[in-house]
Amino acid sequence: FNWSLSDETEEICKYNCKKATSSFRGRNWTAWYTEEIPITEGPWKFGGLPGLILKVEDDKKEHIMEALQVRKHDSDISYFIRSFLIKTDREKYNEMYKEFRTNAGSFLSGSPNMPKKADGSPAIGNKRLFFNPLELE
Repeated sequence: FNWSLSDETEEICKYNCKKATSSFRGRNWTAWYTEEIPITEGPWKFGGLPGLILKVEDDKKEHIMEALQVRKHDSDISYFIRSFLIKTDREKYNEMYKEFRTNAGSFLSGSPNMPKKADGSPAIGNKRLFFNPLELE
């Protein structure tokens, strides 16, 4: 991300946050980060600012990700991030993501990740899910 930093501030989860803006894959984003937590991470792919991103939203307000609470923890969060990575390319990812959003039940059929109801039956039927991708390009 090529962030433009601003002096504008907002309080989120009792932290003083600064504003930063950037464009990424067809959307214009505003992020609010706090230097009080010196971690250069944030939700989804967002990061690279001089503090933890507590809120990020696109300019149309179609996608808003905001921290609801910040708690201290002894675990290394990078372990959790690394343990769920799957190598693929952008074209295959976009194809699979569209397939999932078009027919989630069929896509997850037979997978251990298929959500189940209390009676053991699939919780997601063969239906189209709302599709508004974060990346437009």
